[in-house]
Amino acid sequence: MSVAQFNDYGAPSDLKLDLNGHQVVGSVINNYYKHNCTGDVGYPPGEVKVQYAAVGSSVFNELSVSNIQTSPSEWLCNSTERTIEFVIDFNPNMDGGVIRCVVTSADMNVTTYSNNATIELIPGNICTTTDANVKIIHHPTNCKKYVTCYEDPPVPKGYDDCNGLCVKIENGLSASCVDCSQDVCPNTGSTTTATSTTLGPSYLTCGEISGYISDAVSLQCQITSADFDEVVVSHSSSTSPGKVLLGSVTKTTSIVTTTDAVWTGLNLIYYTISTIDFINITIPAIACDMSGAFYLNLTTGALWSEETSNLNVLATPSTSPTISQKAYLEGTAGQIECIGDVGNPIVEMVLQYHDATSGSDVELTSEHSGDDVKEGCTFKRTIRSTASLSTLNGTAVKCVTSYSNGGSAPPTTLESNPLTILLIPDNTCESTNASLILHPYDCHRYVQCGDSTITEFVCPGSTCFNPIGNNCDIDCSRCP
Repeated sequence: MSVAQFNDYGAPSDLKLDLNGHQVVGSVINNYYKHNCTGDVGYPPGEVKVQYAAVGSSVFNELSVSNIQTSPSEWLCNSTERTIEFVIDFNPNMDGGVIRCVVTSADMNVTTYSNNATIELIPGNICTTTDANVKIIHHPTNCKKYVTCYEDPPVPKGYDDCNGLCVKIENGLSASCVDCSQDVCPNTGSTTTATSTTLGPSYLTCGEISGYISDAVSLQCQITSADFDEVVVSHSSSTSPGKVLLGSVTKTTSIVTTTDAVWTGLNLIYYTISTIDFINITIPAIACDMSGAFYLNLTTGALWSEETSNLNVLATPSTSPTISQKAYLEGTAGQIECIGDVGNPIVEMVLQYHDATSGSDVELTSEHSGDDVKEGCTFKRTIRSTASLSTLNGTAVKCVTSYSNGGSAPPTTLESNPLTILLIPDNTCESTNASLILHPYDCHRYVQCGDSTITEFVCPGSTCFNPIGNNCDIDCSRCP
């Protein structure tokens, strides 16, 4: 299939495949659940095709698709981006295979591939094997997807709406997305049709690998089979469901098929040491998106075995913590709050105050508030002081994160900007009708009086608050 023409913006790029969760074998309603590829088709317009690689193979061939629709349907002069929607007629032998889109420039010099998406089939008769009162069931092989069985007779419809979370089903009538640690997945095997190979004994032995972002790492797997045909390497991200094909290895060839930029430099190697066969997966620089697991599928004749190796991506804190700027009132039990990146594994983060007597920074007692929040490959933590604020009036406070660099190297320290605690009398707003007033002790700050609330703000740079204009300006003659 081909797409529209454009101006002279050049080669195609940035192709993305969205393979939706409705992958039902032999279903007539597949026509209503279209999959799509979106990307820059270049100029002159390149030709977009859908390709398929069978499970256990790294060879892609063009897949015949139907009901092709291109949008926008009319040519636009300011964009080469097109979305191509299409329908796939799934058959049982396609389960576990991989789909991708490819666009080739008109001069045939540039070829761009989309991400790979793994097919996870739903049997066409899945709804007839369940209780008639059950309308929602788990996907047969993926707990992060579900199937609805409404209408009469019941028609399966597949959904993938949980964005990496697991599906929790209540009484077979409602579905919600929850953390997979809640153990909501049924302990059942696959109900899809088996492929032409049979599960055999384990022929691979792999360890697990971990490393910090940007580190180079290598995974070594020993092959215990006397002989093998091919090892297919896939990856599953901890943040999104499904497997992505990376490449394959035989005794004579090594092919990296992924075009995802995150895997740039990936190397798959077969070698022998003292008659023992090994597969090596080398990553030149770990990225956060790699967190998850490798799947190595080895075939030997009609048998196959799969080995899983977890890839744990670690991260050191990359940003300095921040200390909350807010009003601290006399006679109240306020807490100084700090929020910061504490890495993975989690490192130490503390509050400190400057002791004028000793001239040194002293740790301030604090508490950790609740669970740490995972953001990408690192964690965010919030801590709050537990010491009395009355002892800190006029004292500079800061938040500090530190972590070891190993050996005799000094630790790395990340610090927030210091905040001088200036306690505001709790009746500050009672004697005025103004909504903004000058801070009683610091002309670089001002106070906003609200309904039973007092909020403190700091003027930017070296400016000072002007209570006449209710703004911050360079005139600091009002400062003592």
